[in-house]
Formats: sequence, structure tokens, C-alpha cells
Amino acid sequence: MRGAFTELDCSKDKPRLTLKTADGKIAFLLDQPDKVILSGLKGATVDMNCGPQKAEAVTVEYEPSTASGVKGNVRAIRFEPELQTR
Repeated sequence: MRGAFTELDCSKDKPRLTLKTADGKIAFLLDQPDKVILSGLKGATVDMNCGPQKAEAVTVEYEPSTASGVKGNVRAIRFEPELQTR
């Protein structure tokens, strides 16, 4: 799913990543954060601190989840700098 990564909520037992999409805000669970594959950084690094994020264009790959209030479990995040909007 493609959208703007806008928030990382760490207030629950497992972090939740929020994407802003054309269909609204969609939450994903980071059930295995140490196994999430990050790509598209072209040698750069990313700090995933809890709280609001600088809205970065990303594509999230996920598996369906049975957890309440989330679309799925994040498996990969691809940063898409060429898709950044102003």
C-alpha cells in the first residue's frame, strides 16, 4: 500500500505505523519491528522515533492481521523519495 508515513504510535504494546492515503489514514502493526525490511534509502539512514513523522512517501508491504484497528502486519517499507509531494 502506498501513502505518506505520518506517525509511529508507540503507546501500545506493539508500535503502529500510520499512512495517510487517498482513502484516509490507515494503521499497520509493527509486530516484528526487528524483521521489517527497509529499502529505497539510497545509502541514507532513517530514524524511526515514536510520534509524528515528516510525511515521507512510502510503500508498505504487509500481511493481513487479526489485530483490531490495523490493516495488517508490516513486513517491508520502501521509501519512495521520487514520489514526495510538496
